Amino acid sequence: MYDVNTPEEYMRLLEQTIYEVDDLMRCAEDEGDVDPELTSQLASLQAIRHSLVKLAAQLASGDHEFGKGKELPFMGEVRNARYLPFRPMFDALNSAYRKGFGSEEN
Repeated sequence: MYDVNTPEEYMRLLEQTIYEVDDLMRCAEDEGDVDPELTSQLASLQAIRHSLVKLAAQLASGDHEFGKGKELPFMGEVRNARYLPFRPMFDALNSAYRKGFGSEEN
């Protein structure tokens, strides 16, 4: 669904994913007692957001390499999240993280 072919596209998708996590966190905070299942995921969403922001900082500083075959460190948390309607965004980020781009692919 999401095609990431360059580091610039990766950063844009990463920024969009951070926005989506922020939005879901606001929803979880607003729902309170109305949707306790969503609210119970708030700590997990905060941890995922922290990891996304950390990755964005690494990319911005040039302190990151793609295509090392490893999964994003927070994908386990993503998979355990019960409600994450934008999970395909994480899958695309993880795939590019593992495989790299074009001639960088292993």
